[in-house]
Amino acid sequence: MNKKYLALGLCLVTVLGLGGCGKKPATNSSTPSSQSVAPSSQAPQKAPEVALNDLKVEDYVTLGNYKTIQVSVDATQPTEENAGKLLNEIYVHGVTSEEGILDRAVEKGDIAVIDFEGKKDGVAFEGGTSKGYDLEIGSGAFIPGFEDGLIGVKPGETVDLNLSFPKEYGNADLAGQAVVFTVTVQFIRPKEIAKDAMLDATAARIASTTLQQGGITTVNDLYAYAQKYLNEEYDMALKAGIATKLIQDSTFQALPEDRVAAYQETIRKYVSNLNIEQNYGIDLDTYFLYATGKKYEDFVTENATRSLKLDFIYQAIANTEGLKVTDEELNQKLEEYRQKSNYATVEDMLAGANKEDWRNTFMTEKVTNYLLQNVLVP
Repeated sequence: MNKKYLALGLCLVTVLGLGGCGKKPATNSSTPSSQSVAPSSQAPQKAPEVALNDLKVEDYVTLGNYKTIQVSVDATQPTEENAGKLLNEIYVHGVTSEEGILDRAVEKGDIAVIDFEGKKDGVAFEGGTSKGYDLEIGSGAFIPGFEDGLIGVKPGETVDLNLSFPKEYGNADLAGQAVVFTVTVQFIRPKEIAKDAMLDATAARIASTTLQQGGITTVNDLYAYAQKYLNEEYDMALKAGIATKLIQDSTFQALPEDRVAAYQETIRKYVSNLNIEQNYGIDLDTYFLYATGKKYEDFVTENATRSLKLDFIYQAIANTEGLKVTDEELNQKLEEYRQKSNYATVEDMLAGANKEDWRNTFMTEKVTNYLLQNVLVP
């Protein structure tokens, strides 16, 4: 099942440098955030002595044309029509057997919710068992014969499928081997439910369980969530496109090694706090190869360099356009954040973090808003 609709979730590249993250949101994430976060908003353990605001960044970057930026956005347009489609996707993937189709047999093109267990020589094999699995019949997701064997089976019925794994199958223990899959069809998932036929109680259940979102009690609330998701996803993709274009159009000299090292340490600290090895049971290289196509340290180096380049670009634009954050503005913004966060003092909120990192974050916001006024989307 495609769980794109669940939330924006963890997107390391975006969080650590406004890069692209594909369509792999986590299922237990919170409501997506539209904040543009650069690594400088996360305080390095040992930052360089000269603040970015005081560094002559023009020694390291020559800006390209940023007055008019044309970018393509790899995200769904946040229209009412698309929000309705997303609402339907969220809702139908959250219905239970009581709300699903029970009165007819499985047909090609259906999404059948199934339980199955695969056995070789009467013994269940690893990876061959699942419950509540969404299988689109005819998708070719399973070995030959599996999906065709479910056509004509009614919800509540159980069948044994006598099949063989392809000879070229990746698991040598199963390649070419005869197996039996015992499959029970729970129900058929409807493809579309009209908004006025959706139930508030179902919407609230889906929000609290599948989405893990509080405060959604009606279908209209769920629709508003879908709208917000599309808006936030589009906003992130737009900012990522701008960032990529800025880097492509700029020219760089050798970057200062102390700042690259500080950004690398920021990323490592962020990743460490995610407890990936503990939560997923795999090492960092395996996780990052799957999530990004790169080994962990390669990811760290590439994104530290990218993030530093972006910060230099934003600071150079801020210098040119008069968008630097003054001490007065910095203190005012910190106080606003303190009030929103319910901290007693700004010092408590900072908790020893580098104050200049906050200045850099607010400067990035200023520059981003400036750039958004000049961006062209084909």
